[in-house]
Amino acid sequence: MSLLKNSSYLLTDSFGNIYNLLYKDEDINFITYDKILSKNKKEVLVKNCNEHFYSFIDRKNNINIVYQENNNNNIYFSTYLSGNWNHKTIVEDSNKIYEPQMIKLYDNIHIFYFQKSVQKNYYEFMHVVVYNDNVVKNKLFTIETNGILNPYNITLYNRGVIISYMNFKDYYHNIELRYFNLEKNQLGDEIVINEEKYEKYYLDILGIDNSKLLMSYSAKQDENFKIICDYISLDNEKSKVESRAVLSNLSNCMYPTIILEGENIWVCWYEFKSIMSSVKRKDNKKFEGPYLWNDSKGKDLLRYGYSSNSKNNIYKLNYSFGTIPPEISFIGFGKLENVEEVPLKKNSKGGDIIETNNNDYIKPKKNYSYDYDDLEDLKIEIEENKKLITKILQSTIKENNEYEKLNKRISELEDRIKDIEDFLSRRRRGSIFSSR
Repeated sequence: MSLLKNSSYLLTDSFGNIYNLLYKDEDINFITYDKILSKNKKEVLVKNCNEHFYSFIDRKNNINIVYQENNNNNIYFSTYLSGNWNHKTIVEDSNKIYEPQMIKLYDNIHIFYFQKSVQKNYYEFMHVVVYNDNVVKNKLFTIETNGILNPYNITLYNRGVIISYMNFKDYYHNIELRYFNLEKNQLGDEIVINEEKYEKYYLDILGIDNSKLLMSYSAKQDENFKIICDYISLDNEKSKVESRAVLSNLSNCMYPTIILEGENIWVCWYEFKSIMSSVKRKDNKKFEGPYLWNDSKGKDLLRYGYSSNSKNNIYKLNYSFGTIPPEISFIGFGKLENVEEVPLKKNSKGGDIIETNNNDYIKPKKNYSYDYDDLEDLKIEIEENKKLITKILQSTIKENNEYEKLNKRISELEDRIKDIEDFLSRRRRGSIFSSR
């Protein structure tokens, strides 16, 4: 039993339906778990395709997927809504794509991926824009590897994205950021976040508000790895690591995965055929753990890409470990049931590559992603709820429960509007990634 390498995505829509896209035997399988009908449906979506694909669900419940067929090497963008698929060829006869990702900004789809350069161990980072019937493709930059291509991350920020990636320099990996203004199609210079002299792998990043990033990766030492989590500030004249925590012992720790549960920060990883994790509670300054999740022992596991359009979702994550279909369940965060706490060994003198262990973390602000929170939509919803309250008050029988629910919802929406307006105010003031 082990961590399977199959690419897989788990998506949930606003009605509570669950969709699983799973790469198996060179096909992409599409599995629907219908909540209302309590039925499952499985179909082969794409045959004979590249193992690297990407999928997400947008706020209109459209399921979007980018993939590449092996027969003709074409890259396709497909959308699923109300039981129907719409397929579009966006690049013909392409080089093999690696680690594709997508975001939707306004009505435009932005697709990113790596492709091999003609120079050995170099990869080109590509950008494709799909809007209406138009497709525009361009190369953004080139990175060097040591033969192993590390994952990268795309984080929505201001009018564009922050691209986080690893670049091999002088026998070690630098972790670098670039701001890409999508409205102006302008790419900023690289900003080196970590150029310390050790190899780094398996990067995962989450934006916790519009001024900070959480970054986790595996740091190599003596042919083993330990999990590190950094808190990156974006508000200063130059971005920097504000705090750092070493979360694991030196072992075969792989695939660190960050999960925000409200204001709790989880970092999960794969170690010795099991799932381990540490958590920083919202009222604590340090991480707890690490914890070994016994339910992960002796089971085949997948690392799922995750995307949700649920309004009640308190989680923010790019990936999560979980059991394989048909009995899918996430492992590594939530209630600490059937877990064992593993003692952290003390740092040896001069032996550890990281000098500080489990530093204090700055309390994150409320999560905010403008891909899901639209200011005008929130204001319209407030007005609609106020109209409903008026009708309730005018009725002969006062429906107390509905009245209280609507008042609570209006209060929540007004708080979110304030958060967005604060965010817009900060954006106007500018930052290290302001447009050039």
